[in-house]
Amino acid sequence: MRFCPRTITLPAAICAIVGALLTPAKAPAAGDAGALVIVVNKSTFTMMLSTKEAKQMYLGERLRWPDGKKVVTVLPPADGPEFGTVLKVIIGMSEGEYKRFLMQASFTGKDVTPPRLLNNAAAIKQFVASTPGAVGCIRANEADDSVRAVKLDGAAPGDAAYKLTISQSGKHQGE
Repeated sequence: MRFCPRTITLPAAICAIVGALLTPAKAPAAGDAGALVIVVNKSTFTMMLSTKEAKQMYLGERLRWPDGKKVVTVLPPADGPEFGTVLKVIIGMSEGEYKRFLMQASFTGKDVTPPRLLNNAAAIKQFVASTPGAVGCIRANEADDSVRAVKLDGAAPGDAAYKLTISQSGKHQGE
């Protein structure tokens, strides 16, 4: 008997799709050393964010999680490739554009709390793990069970569609 794709039932297909979307981001393969991952406090029940949602959080446009917790954002240090990758891929701005955005927001009275810049992945993990509603970004191979790694646009580090990566030159792969 040959396999026929039409024999898969609609409920089975829906379960497979939902299961793939709800599976937490997996640890990266050895070749994914440049992959970054969005991490959240474990009390946040989110398993996936869209790039748009993450951008809204980092720009102060989305202040609360669906469960009502306040969003608290953290970023890697500004002098590292992780910071530039988050700005380019998630926020869609250069460092200069982002600084101008924050200055303009403060001058116009817009209530935007800039993300905290923390020195390293260990500090980001510790802050995210101890702060309900916190969201940060670290290298995927530095994520552990103290925080929840979430998928970005349905993809996890190591997936072909995953875009939150640093190239060998230290810049985002799209550059």
